Amino acid sequence: MLSTIYESWIFNLDKKCFNNKRKVLLFVDNCPAHPKTLLNELKAIRVVFLSPNMTSKLQPMDQGFIKNIKHPYRRSIMQRNLRRMDSGIEIDNINLLESIELLHKSWGTVTQSKIANCFHKVGFTKEIQEQMEEEPIEKEHPTEWGRYQQLFPETNTAEFQHFVEVDSDVITTC
Repeated sequence: MLSTIYESWIFNLDKKCFNNKRKVLLFVDNCPAHPKTLLNELKAIRVVFLSPNMTSKLQPMDQGFIKNIKHPYRRSIMQRNLRRMDSGIEIDNINLLESIELLHKSWGTVTQSKIANCFHKVGFTKEIQEQMEEEPIEKEHPTEWGRYQQLFPETNTAEFQHFVEVDSDVITTC
């Protein structure tokens, strides 16, 4: 990320939060794209810079967010393809706009408690706070998954979870 993009984003967010009388605590990586010089200009956001060794400690939190979004996203793809098949419409690749819409829909399924649990797992809670019960990730729907496998034999995976995690080992950043 470029610092100009970050600055524009954080000032817009700050203005929105200030206008809505909301206070925000924002944790950010300690990197050149996040300049410390703008901290005094923010009205509603308090920025806390993470120490350099935090990346590996926060990875489980990142993975929690990804896991909570990926499952409903893959299910939406499966449902889209089933609807198209039922309507006699050719199944084609998902374009960028459709992908963004499905991702937006998937993000809407992530509850506050799922987000809080991601933070809890990496220690962003007080010791005395009782352990939050983890909400289960939505399980597969056997009927939909069975139909999907019949229509698309190339998806010969036995379990929906494998379908969801098929690209987990793919490197997505440099």
